[in-house]
Amino acid sequence: MKNNTKLSINAVVITAFVTLAVILLNAIFSVVASKLPMKIDLTKDKVYEFSDYTKDVMKSIDEEISVYALYPSNSSNNEYITYAEEYLKKYETLNKNFKVTYIDPYENPGFAKKYEQQGQTINAGSIIFECGERVKIVDMEQMYSVNSFSGETQIDMEKKITAAVMDVVGKRNSTKVYFTEGQDEYDSVQLASALAKDGFECEKLNISLSGIPEDADIIMMMSSSKDLTKEARDSLESYLDNGGRALFVFEPGKSKQPRLDEYLADWGISMNYDYIIDSNPDYAFKFQNGLTIPAPKLSKHKITEKLIEQKLVFMAPAASSMTLNENNINYAKITPLLTTSEKSWGKINFTSNVMDKEEGDTQGPLTVAALAERQGSGAGKIMVIGSLQALELDSILNETSYANGDFILNSVAYLTETETSMDIRAKVISASRLTMSQAQVSAVWIVLQYLVPIAVIAIGLVVWFKRRYK
Repeated sequence: MKNNTKLSINAVVITAFVTLAVILLNAIFSVVASKLPMKIDLTKDKVYEFSDYTKDVMKSIDEEISVYALYPSNSSNNEYITYAEEYLKKYETLNKNFKVTYIDPYENPGFAKKYEQQGQTINAGSIIFECGERVKIVDMEQMYSVNSFSGETQIDMEKKITAAVMDVVGKRNSTKVYFTEGQDEYDSVQLASALAKDGFECEKLNISLSGIPEDADIIMMMSSSKDLTKEARDSLESYLDNGGRALFVFEPGKSKQPRLDEYLADWGISMNYDYIIDSNPDYAFKFQNGLTIPAPKLSKHKITEKLIEQKLVFMAPAASSMTLNENNINYAKITPLLTTSEKSWGKINFTSNVMDKEEGDTQGPLTVAALAERQGSGAGKIMVIGSLQALELDSILNETSYANGDFILNSVAYLTETETSMDIRAKVISASRLTMSQAQVSAVWIVLQYLVPIAVIAIGLVVWFKRRYK
């Protein structure tokens, strides 16, 4: 009897000790988890794994950033807000100066008024970043998008939050982009808007009249219809000889421009003034209406490496090709960035009634975009892209399932050597679906319904018999 009492007391003491130990360990882990990122990211696309760029940015912050997340208090079941909260927690662990406060916009409607008076647009789900007098607003719809092909939901929160942090602490240097005018150029809307949203400062400039100012980080010429004047050619040549950067965009159907063509040829790039057709289904996208658009392959480069990893497609509607010459008089290194298949061709005769390859057409593979770089520190660089619509169609440029938007932003950042978040890509957050045949479903059901319970019972019986007759 005494032994039983002693065993009971020991059992109670051990149970109490284990319970206290579990409570203590739980408290310790709770404190540590609040200070350190303890969670393991097991998501397919490493949703919560930040880039080195973001980590470096957060390490450099020495000013307090007040962050206000306008989330309703009853939104705990909102998956998107849950992701946002997890991201904000991770940013808090990266720097103690990053301080997040959650505000219910419905319970406290007056909170956003002071920002609205400054001309800011505030909505439920917006995140406000504030440092001193600098304010940046990131709306919910800017952080999420749906891939029109796969139907997957993508999150682009890291790029938006990191950019907002850079803006409010004044660490993102303004890069000056000049769009040329005076040669009947296309008046950029979508590309200019995309650049402005990414922190670039855009203006227009007639280089024939005023030359190229010293603050120009890059010159862009969008599908000009008239040739360069002598003055414009001289200004452009002087600018690039002194380490300038330029981007030239073409489209089919334009007449040849001797001065511009000659100058680009000096860099090793000659436009073919053709219209590209690609019959290889792996290099073209066919829409339901029968329209086929070339989808040239991305070549490996710093500009494209993350896009290739994401297996994104670059759409190049109404594209024209170019011929590359490594033995150019500027000794420029030539890098093709977009290339069609061997089953492509460039139509030269625009009055032809057939789309098939004809005599005189340029034979693929064809280059749609190329980079030319003089060698040495501070040397000039140019890029030529043969598809205006690839950069100006909203349904293509701003569609996250296409590479176009990030390709051009990365290109401008690379050309201007701008500190950029080009390594940050949108990540898939929607759940993957497991597709199974009816036979597979039946097999899984049999295993779970019969085999697993039988196996558990069998193991239990074996253990019982061993203990019973030991």
